[in-house]
Amino acid sequence: MRKVLIADDEPWIAYGLIHLISWEDFGYTVCGLAQNGVEALEMCREQQPDLLLSDIRMPGLDGIALLEALRREAMNLFVVFVSGYSEFEYAQSAVRLGAFDYLLKPVEPQALTDLLERLSAALEKSSQQSYQESYYALLDSHSNVAVSQWVEATANHACLFLTFDCGEHGLNPLPPLPRSRQCIVLRTGREKYSALLMLSQNFRKDWSSLTAFLQGRHCGASLIGNGDSKLYQLYRQSDVAYCTALIGNLPGIVSYRQEEDKDVAEILREVQNLLHSGHPELCLHLIDRLEQFCAKGMMLNRVYRLHQELLSILRQAGYEGAEALQVQDYRQIISEYASIPALFAPCKALLAPDGRQAEPSEKELLEYVNQNFTNNIRIADIAEQFHFSPNYFSTFFRKKTGQTYVKYITGKRMALAKELLAHTELSIQEVADRTGYGDYYQFNRVFKKETQMAPSQYREEAKGS
Repeated sequence: MRKVLIADDEPWIAYGLIHLISWEDFGYTVCGLAQNGVEALEMCREQQPDLLLSDIRMPGLDGIALLEALRREAMNLFVVFVSGYSEFEYAQSAVRLGAFDYLLKPVEPQALTDLLERLSAALEKSSQQSYQESYYALLDSHSNVAVSQWVEATANHACLFLTFDCGEHGLNPLPPLPRSRQCIVLRTGREKYSALLMLSQNFRKDWSSLTAFLQGRHCGASLIGNGDSKLYQLYRQSDVAYCTALIGNLPGIVSYRQEEDKDVAEILREVQNLLHSGHPELCLHLIDRLEQFCAKGMMLNRVYRLHQELLSILRQAGYEGAEALQVQDYRQIISEYASIPALFAPCKALLAPDGRQAEPSEKELLEYVNQNFTNNIRIADIAEQFHFSPNYFSTFFRKKTGQTYVKYITGKRMALAKELLAHTELSIQEVADRTGYGDYYQFNRVFKKETQMAPSQYREEAKGS
């Protein structure tokens, strides 16, 4: 049963509300009565009700002062005010400040039951969001939660994390696995799921059905873990493998692997030596070789580090445009570039410039970016739209705005995210979707980096102020 606290300084009105309907029929129970705002605040602290049904004019603390006190203490409850016609505008102001709704006196049974039905739907949605976001916290890079701390598992109990897209199956996350137990299934992106599977001794027999179900979809699998494995590490491995499958368009299950390629390190040293000796044109075929290594299914986090190393070499050699090509992590490669060749094309363009190009209209360019910053617009897409090379676009954009394209887009998205977090009840995943990220973890990481707090913490502080 959900708990309701009723607050009114006129006892007969409070008792009238108790007996107006059969609360239990709607899944609620009245947990207490308060006779003023101060008492209501204290009882909210003690009883932790799901709903406060309160008079809007009370001694001690009036409705708005009570609502502000509840928000300052970040109490997770819904507030509905009861008011007379003379207090109608006051009640509307309370709703704008965060009250769920208001009821006019005398309260009719139908009005109250209609409100409870709407409230139940809102509570269910809020509960699902809290449920999802509590799992998200487990998969955060700062979490040290082990598999055995969340599910019943021994140290040697085998498990596996999968991350995959919806494909043609809509929002159907996983097939039935008769000899495996699904422990955690999360929506981790706009069309992306992650699942922790506890493996049985006969899991090999289930693998064929799992592979068949995921045929035509992109899927990444972690290394086999056990009860002592950290949830975040297994999730990240599956996500890296999934992004590798996505950028390489590799349908089916791509398994994470740890790799260190000495040939790649040797190529980077050759690039550095050639640039130092003044032969940049000879580096192009070496970058082609790097591209080929990456395109053979190299894990995307390794591709990201290799790309960063290459950009560092180019910057040290005096190629200032290399800084504008920085990406923040392997997930951003997915959002900014359509393929591995597209990732390395701007680097090659630095070494073999296209020659002088007609300068695009700064106004048209900024208008296009400002109108589309929540969409998945890559540097290559904009360059094609305005008929110049990606490398030229990066240099031109920084010259005109004083920022790299990525920094500019991030600033726009973060401003929108703050607005949505402070003034809507959208879930964190929905905010990520609307600001152009889609992937919860990329959004969460970028938001923390830009604001020094998690999205949920920012929301609490914004609504408490």
